[in-house]
Amino acid sequence: MTGNSILKKIAIIGSYIPRESLIAAFTSNLYRSICELYPQIDCHAFALSDKPGEYVYSDEIKLEIDEKNLLSFQDAADFINLCRFDAICFQYKEDESFQDETKSIFSLIRKINAPVIMTFHTSANLFSEPQQTLINRFADYLSGLVIIPENSSAIQNITYATKNSNVNLIECYFSNHFYYPDSIRLKQELKFYKNYDDTGFFDQEKIEDKSFSLNQNEYSLYESLHKYIKFCEHSCKKPVLNSRYPLAVSNNTFYLPSFCFNHLKNLTDSTGILQHAKYTIPDFNEGYCTDDNSRALILTILLENLGIVEIKELSLRYLAFLYHAFDKSQCCFRNFMSFNRNWLERVGSQDSQGRAFWALGFCAGRSNDPSIVQLASSIMEKALPEIKALNSPRALAFSATGIYEYLKRFKNDRLFKSTYLNLLESLYHLYYLNSSPEWPWFENIVSYANGKLSEALICGGDWSGSESMIDAGLRSLKWLLNIQTTPQGYFRAVGCNGFYRKGQKMALFDQQPIEAYTMVSACHKAYLVTSGKFWKDSAKTCFEWFLGRNDLGISLYNSKSGGCKDALHSDRVNCNEGAESTLSFLLALSEMYLLSDKQTK
Repeated sequence: MTGNSILKKIAIIGSYIPRESLIAAFTSNLYRSICELYPQIDCHAFALSDKPGEYVYSDEIKLEIDEKNLLSFQDAADFINLCRFDAICFQYKEDESFQDETKSIFSLIRKINAPVIMTFHTSANLFSEPQQTLINRFADYLSGLVIIPENSSAIQNITYATKNSNVNLIECYFSNHFYYPDSIRLKQELKFYKNYDDTGFFDQEKIEDKSFSLNQNEYSLYESLHKYIKFCEHSCKKPVLNSRYPLAVSNNTFYLPSFCFNHLKNLTDSTGILQHAKYTIPDFNEGYCTDDNSRALILTILLENLGIVEIKELSLRYLAFLYHAFDKSQCCFRNFMSFNRNWLERVGSQDSQGRAFWALGFCAGRSNDPSIVQLASSIMEKALPEIKALNSPRALAFSATGIYEYLKRFKNDRLFKSTYLNLLESLYHLYYLNSSPEWPWFENIVSYANGKLSEALICGGDWSGSESMIDAGLRSLKWLLNIQTTPQGYFRAVGCNGFYRKGQKMALFDQQPIEAYTMVSACHKAYLVTSGKFWKDSAKTCFEWFLGRNDLGISLYNSKSGGCKDALHSDRVNCNEGAESTLSFLLALSEMYLLSDKQTK
């Protein structure tokens, strides 16, 4: 095992001594052997108990789980997630007492935000159809499956049962190397599974009178443990492409999570929405920004279109922030504001101007509140001269999207129509200058909010009747999907730790929620324009990134808070739930609901 192992902190879950069962002995020895042979790994033990509160465990047990209580498993998952493990190793005996508790085990594994490797102990030579179904169901929730069989036929049978799964699978025979400690009065080496009865308890009469120590078996034990640890490392790197994310597919029906606005409300005060959070706690030190209040305003209008009015009153707060952010003397928006309501700059970035204009366009074109429509339209008219001067690709795309929405209500506004065409032509010109068959893109770097550029041309081309614009938008969007889709078919957002420069390798991390959202939105618009099933399916694939169909198999969406983690790193998620991330998820979810309702343009 190398010093740069990705396994820094792992948890072992299973029955534990002094409970008298083979799994208890195995789990105890697995924990102690890893601690002794791999001191660089921070290893923790969690005991599954059939008699909670009755066993006197050693200090290494961090938590006792009542194996007959579903809530105990769910509480354990919350505790495990809080500890942020790199991997979870779960010990399961197919013919022990767990068959009736499989629902609880599935609940635990599904809820854990870390790769789960199950060690599957079995003496079966041939599995029945229900047993094969059970194994395959487990495989759907795992990153790795370690089989400890009595003979090779069992391995072949399990391999058949998991043949359609994406789970990693290995055969391991290191149980016969373990030394069982004095606490259960055993100093014998057990030969496979022949030394216990059908109930899973030790039969003292069957145990051969042999005495081995850990040191006498050190080489074979280390060799087997090394294989086990390296397998766990490999499983951690492999994505989980199955139902471990909280989204169900049944009979070809796609089920979306329900809306939860707890965290959004938590981040919003009388001024507006705060930028950042430490975990789920609002971070006052970072203050506010126009960018996030613009995103929040767009969300409230989208929800209004869906008939969801739970946070409708917040739209007034977010619009009031933009109204205050607009500097009439310069006809520009300021962006960053401290917690004590002091502006930290005279003029925000071009992207901030475009994003604020986009949000105001949403209000003007889609809101049912006359006051919101009037104020938003008024600010847009005053900001228009500076909007005409924008030249960065995203600022052009954001602003163009704002006018696209504005014109849904004010179709004959000649000034906005001419400005819209100019913005579209500028964006299309950037595409024309920088694109090639191998690089159909607007600039020499793919950075952030990329889908918005393609979306602007798709919508603009559809509005203006320009087939060349539609074609450029669709071609660039399909290219974005190609470079951000893995061979296994899941979405891998371009990483912000370097992005993707032409002629260089794409950064794989840190992946940001805004990328998944803008791709969902762009694919939604492409579907509305083309009616192509490919775009609808692509929107779904990009959305699933939030829910765990990603490189780590970890959900970024927090169903309890309604928030979203800030990033997907190479080895973990960023557990902070800031405004941009949370809004990106809620905006993407809104787009998916609109898409599922087959809304018209």
